[in-house]
Amino acid sequence: MRVLGLCSYPIEAAATRYRLAQFVEPLAQKEINLEVSPFLESRQFSLLYESKSLPRKTFALYKPLLHRFSESFKMRKYDLLLVQREAMFFGPAFFERLFQQIGKIPLILDLDDATYYKLC
Repeated sequence: MRVLGLCSYPIEAAATRYRLAQFVEPLAQKEINLEVSPFLESRQFSLLYESKSLPRKTFALYKPLLHRFSESFKMRKYDLLLVQREAMFFGPAFFERLFQQIGKIPLILDLDDATYYKLC
């Protein structure tokens, strides 16, 4: 079985490490191939925490967006789509819906926080 695991952040983020990456090897032993695909690469992730200008950070998002769009062309090779919270850290669930419809595969949404609580 081939599973595409979408997440917003690279391995440096705890959510990616603990909700996806740590399961790659154990699942492989069960013949389940989990491919983890973060929206941001490590370099782009670290840029978010630098005190650089907002336009530079915004412009740096073009590459991850192009990468996500290019992933849509290979969706038919997966049996399952696993989304750790969201496919990208902003906007609506565009890629989640697109990938599921193109691949015609089931979607599992992993919400790692209490997202159902109202903050105010």
